[in-house]
Amino acid sequence: VFSLSGPRTYELLPSSSIESCSHCLIPLTDKGVSCECDEVYCDEECKNKALTYSHLCFPATEENKKIMREMDDFQNDYSAFSSGQISFSTLLLTYVHIIQKYKEFIDMECDEETSA
Repeated sequence: VFSLSGPRTYELLPSSSIESCSHCLIPLTDKGVSCECDEVYCDEECKNKALTYSHLCFPATEENKKIMREMDDFQNDYSAFSSGQISFSTLLLTYVHIIQKYKEFIDMECDEETSA
């Protein structure tokens, strides 16, 4: 539960119109974290507790940080493929590895029970 003491500055993050959402959202009340798909407000306090990737948000555990680094590696591989530095098959191997290993993270949906 966050305590809202004093003014805050919010950063508006882009989000796509999607069926499921699992966002890092600073609550407008002190009742806890809420989740919505239209706008995502994160400040440093929230970012320290959560990792955002695309429209997904995860607890900032060591395992999840490792996953985020691998996602970043894939983005780097994709850039390398786009500029002709690596082959499509190399890119595909990286992609398949990530999807197989972390499908449950990509499929995460908003758990509205977090608003306690």
